Amino acid sequence: DLFDIIRANDATAGDAFDIDMGDAAVAGDAIDISFGTGASTGAGVRIAFGGAHTGEGVNINMTNAVGAEAILITGAGARTDRLIEITDSSGAAGAEPLFIQKTAGAAEMVILDSNGAAGSDVLNIEIDGNVSGRALLIEGGAWTGTGGEGCIEFGSTAVGTISAGNVILINQLGTGVHAAQ
Repeated sequence: DLFDIIRANDATAGDAFDIDMGDAAVAGDAIDISFGTGASTGAGVRIAFGGAHTGEGVNINMTNAVGAEAILITGAGARTDRLIEITDSSGAAGAEPLFIQKTAGAAEMVILDSNGAAGSDVLNIEIDGNVSGRALLIEGGAWTGTGGEGCIEFGSTAVGTISAGNVILINQLGTGVHAAQ
């Protein structure tokens, strides 16, 4: 290790690292990690908790940085792995692996833009092991939309000839109650 920080068990307050960038308009980074051309197998940053911690692994407060992105991930080249992968086996109700809550503003919640990704799915939901749950559940509160809005809207900006395919395609294999409905 280039740096090895071991905190005493009785040290219960304070930070191991405290970087204060000051009030100047800094063009550089607080921390810059660059890997060379070698095929490294370690992580750039690894966080492992050994106990039942209740704090966050990473806490980013963007309240005042209204023109900045909290996380920017850029991928290119012949990728052989995902850019983001979340694996959770806790199964506890109320402990969803991903939770997005928007409390104000008119901006979209999530935008999936598949511009130029021909031949791939924009959203792929596989529920092989979830035999009793739903793939998609939409629960609406008090509806305040107008007559031209809905919970689900399909639209196309195609002009002229629309390419082959279906707006909605349901392919239910097998037999049973679902096949009859």
